[in-house]
Amino acid sequence: MHRDRSTASAPWLASLPLDPACRDVALLIVHRGRAAAPAEGLCEVHGFEADGAGGWIAPARAAYGGWGYIGGDGRWRVPPVLQQARGFGTDGEGLAAFCDGGRWGFMDRAGQVVLAPRFEDVHPFRQGVAPVQLPGEGWRLVDRRGQPLGSGATFAALGPLGPHGLARATVAAREGGPPTHGFVDQQGRWAIAPGLRSAQPFGAVAATAASRDGVLHGLIDLAGRWVLAPRYARLDAFNADGLAFFAEPDAGEDQGCGYVDAEGRVVVRGGRSLSHHMACGVVADRAAPGTRFWTARGQPLAGAAWSFGTDFSADRGFAVVRAAAAPTWGLLHPDGRFVPAPAQLLEPLTDGAGHLPPPLAGTPLVPFITRDGQLAWVDGEGDEVWRAHYDGQQAALLDAAGAVLWRSGVRDLCWPPRPFFRPPLADHLEGLQSLDGIVPLAQRLLAQAAAPGPEPHARCRVLHAGLSASHRGPYAFLAADLQAAAHQAQAALAQRLAARYGAPVAPGATGAGEGAGTLAWAVPAAGALSASAAAPAPAAAPRVQWLTLEQRADPCEGDGSAGWALWLAATAAGEAPPPSPEGATPVRPRALRRLGALAALAGHGAVSAAAWHTEGAWAGAATLLLAGLSELYWAWQFLVSDPWSPGVALTALLAR
Repeated sequence: MHRDRSTASAPWLASLPLDPACRDVALLIVHRGRAAAPAEGLCEVHGFEADGAGGWIAPARAAYGGWGYIGGDGRWRVPPVLQQARGFGTDGEGLAAFCDGGRWGFMDRAGQVVLAPRFEDVHPFRQGVAPVQLPGEGWRLVDRRGQPLGSGATFAALGPLGPHGLARATVAAREGGPPTHGFVDQQGRWAIAPGLRSAQPFGAVAATAASRDGVLHGLIDLAGRWVLAPRYARLDAFNADGLAFFAEPDAGEDQGCGYVDAEGRVVVRGGRSLSHHMACGVVADRAAPGTRFWTARGQPLAGAAWSFGTDFSADRGFAVVRAAAAPTWGLLHPDGRFVPAPAQLLEPLTDGAGHLPPPLAGTPLVPFITRDGQLAWVDGEGDEVWRAHYDGQQAALLDAAGAVLWRSGVRDLCWPPRPFFRPPLADHLEGLQSLDGIVPLAQRLLAQAAAPGPEPHARCRVLHAGLSASHRGPYAFLAADLQAAAHQAQAALAQRLAARYGAPVAPGATGAGEGAGTLAWAVPAAGALSASAAAPAPAAAPRVQWLTLEQRADPCEGDGSAGWALWLAATAAGEAPPPSPEGATPVRPRALRRLGALAALAGHGAVSAAAWHTEGAWAGAATLLLAGLSELYWAWQFLVSDPWSPGVALTALLAR
C-alpha cells in the first residue's frame, strides 16, 4: 500500500530540484501529511531528534541567513541568527552546541541557553562532561555548569568523550618535535600516557587504531597495550559493525586493503577499489568491470553482478545498483535481495555534475526520474512515496495518492531535471537544435566548401557523446550506451540526409573513407537536388561535391575523457572526399554499411541525380538495396522483440 510512512516516524527531507540543471533546489521537511519550509528557505537540515515534548527538532541553516533550530512543522524554534549549530545527540544529555559572536555555548531542546557562548570551541556533552577550549588557553573538561574538572591542566587538543569514558588528548610539541597523543578519563587524568604520533578516538569497540611513529599503525586496548602490533600504512576508526579499514604499505590494485576486527584479525580483504565506507554490514568493492559487495563476515553478498553500485546507507538501509546482465536499476538490501525499480522509473536522480546525491539525514528514500519526465521518490521496496510535478512555472510535491503537499512559487523555466544516464538523443547534438537541422547545416557546408578560398573542405562536428574522466571509473557501463547513442544518431541523421540527397553511396563503392565508418553522398556542384527531383537525361557526368557523415571514436584528450562523435563534411566540386579528423579512431565499417542501407531504405530509396551518373553507381545502388533488404529483416526481428527499445535493437543489430 502506498502511503507517507514519515507520518509514523521522525520528519523526512525532500530535496526538490526547481530547474533542469539542479542548480536551485527547495529543501522541504515532510511530516504528518504535509511538507513545509520556512520563508527564508533551507540550505541544510541535520538529523531530527525528539524534543522531549512530543515534537521534533534539528539544527538547520537557512538559505539566506545563518543557523538555527527548526521543528518538524518547518517553524524555527531558534531563529537562524547563529553562526553555527550542532545536534543534541542521542546520548540523553539534551544539550546542543551553538556558536554566536565567535564563541561557543550550549542550549537545551527548549532553546534556553544553559552555558553562555564563551568558549573558542567545544565538543558535545557525554556522561555529564564536555571538552571545551578556553580563550587564549587550551582545552579542558567542564561539567554542565561550566566548571573545570581535574587538576586544571590544559591540552593542545581534546576530543569528545567516548563510550568507555576516555577522550583523546594532544600534548603540544616540544623543542620542534611533533605533538603526541594519549587518552584521559572524565577527570582529565591520563589513562594512556601521551607518546602516540596518531590515534583514533575510542568508539564502542574496546580498541582503537594508533601509531608510535606516524608511519605504521596497529591497535591498542583501553590500557594502551598493543592488541595488533603496528603494520598498516592506514588504519581507520572502528565503524558501527566493529570493523576498521586498513591499507598495507604496498597495497596494490587487487590486494593489500580490507577490514580488521577488534582483535586485529582480517575479516574482509580486497584492493584499492574496496570502499572505506561500510554500512548495514556490507561494503562495496568497485574492482573493474563493475561493483561487488562483501558482508562484514567476509563473505560475498549473494546476488547478481552489478555494473554500478553505491555504498550502503544507514539512513536508507539499502544501496542503489544497476544490474550488469540487463541494464536495470534497483535497490539492493543487506541480505542480497534485489528490488528492481518499477517500470515507470527511468534512472536515479543525479546532481548537476552527474553524481548520485548522498542520502538525506533520516530519510530512507531515493529519488528517480520517471519515464514521463517527472520525479518520484521510492522506498526500499520500490513503492512510490512522493512524486514531483512540473508545469514550466511551478513545481509541486505530491504524496502517493496525488494530494499536493507543497507547491513552489511561480518562476521561469521550472522543469524537471534532465536524465544523465539516458538523455534524449538531442542532448548530444552540437550546432544543431534538433535532428532536422542536419539538412540546413549540410547546405551551409556545401556552400562554404564551394566558395573561393584556400580550403576545399568544410567540416562540423554535429554530435559528441562524451564520458568525462570523473565518470569513466564509476560509470564504465556508459561507454556502450554512448556508443549506441552515436549509432542511433547516425542512423537518424542519415535518414534525413537520404530524404534530401538520395541514398548514401556505400563507402567501398566510392573509396570515400573506406574502413572509416563513413556514409557519403554525391551532390551536384550546382547545389543539392531534392529527393523528388527528376533525374536528368543521360549526359556527361556532372562535377559533384561530396557530403560525408562520419562516426568516430574520440580519443582521450590527456584528461582521461573519451567519447564518440559524428562529423558532417563537404568538399568543393571535383575534390575527393575530405580526410578524417586527426587522431580519431574509426568505427567498424561493416556496421556503418548496415546503417547506410537502413538509412537508404528509410529514405524510401531516394537517390540523387548525381548518384546515377557517378561511375559504378548502378552496381553500388543495387548492392546497397540488396544488403538493405537483408539488414531490414534483421532490424525487424530485433524491433518486434522489444518495440520499446529501438536503441537496444539497433545496438544488437550493429553487433552482428
